[in-house]
Amino acid sequence: SNRTLCIDATGPQTLTVNVLTLNGKSVLSKRYNLPSKSVKLEIPIHELSRGTYLVKSEFDGIIKKDIIHVSR
Repeated sequence: SNRTLCIDATGPQTLTVNVLTLNGKSVLSKRYNLPSKSVKLEIPIHELSRGTYLVKSEFDGIIKKDIIHVSR
């Protein structure tokens, strides 16, 4: 399947996205240099196993945490 994680962000900035299991293991880590406009990032997550994950995004010193549920 072509599952994606969508993140809306506004540049210019560096955005770091980490996807972790609930026990803290990093399963995906990406860094983006965003242009000076609003962008919609689509991060493929089709390789993640079924389960619940913590998504931690960090930009301009702000950390945002979200929970996602992956089901097949």
